[in-house]
Amino acid sequence: MPQAKPTQVIVHRIELQQSERQMLKEYVEVRQKQKWIQTAGMVAVPVAITGAVVGAAYIGTLAWKEIEEALVSLDPVTKFQEFNDQVRSSTWFQILDTANEYAKYFIINPLDPLQEESGPGAGAERLTEWFFGLF
Repeated sequence: MPQAKPTQVIVHRIELQQSERQMLKEYVEVRQKQKWIQTAGMVAVPVAITGAVVGAAYIGTLAWKEIEEALVSLDPVTKFQEFNDQVRSSTWFQILDTANEYAKYFIINPLDPLQEESGPGAGAERLTEWFFGLF
């Protein structure tokens, strides 16, 4: 069934008082701040993650460069040779080295025909004489 056209227009108006206008204004301001914070949070998280990854890569690269320079400057072969030379130049090492040579001569080769005396006892006697002759 068709409806008839309205014959009159009724207008409803809502009027706000000063306090209601103030509350509505505060609500709109808070809502705008919330949207800005939400948008900033959505942008800040990926930026912070990207910055952390780039920063970690940069620091890692610097650390590796420093480690590599330290390893190159150490030159372990040369350092070992210097240490070996220092140890070998010490008096006690020279005494031990000499004792080792005498031990080879007197104990390991007791039956050597070039030695004056033969037998295991002769080598031990000469070693004892040499050892007490050091002091």
